[in-house]
Amino acid sequence: MKTLKPLLIAASILLTQASFASDKYEEGEKLYKANCAVCHGSTGGMDMTKRIAPPIAAVRMHYIGTYPDQNSFVNAVSSWVEKQDENKSLMRGAIQKFKIMPPLAVAKEDAVMVKFF
Repeated sequence: MKTLKPLLIAASILLTQASFASDKYEEGEKLYKANCAVCHGSTGGMDMTKRIAPPIAAVRMHYIGTYPDQNSFVNAVSSWVEKQDENKSLMRGAIQKFKIMPPLAVAKEDAVMVKFF
């Protein structure tokens, strides 16, 4: 019985953390769909003549090469969402093709949540 109690406590903590991660994932998914997917989603597929912004997979590939760890990656992307600066862009070709991303009314705390999606 003594070993059962610590196991139950550990299981309870793990389930709480899994629930928290699941909630964060769902929140990140909602934020992506509400603020990003309309431009960076699957509309147009890889046919760049039908797209209005680079695919989110391309954005990820450009940023992950420069910011390989999750914290710096999330900070760089959320900072870009907070304030677009052509001089700090890692995707100059995308800016030439699609123009610079318009400002979004998304708080940095919310932009950070997209990482869970």
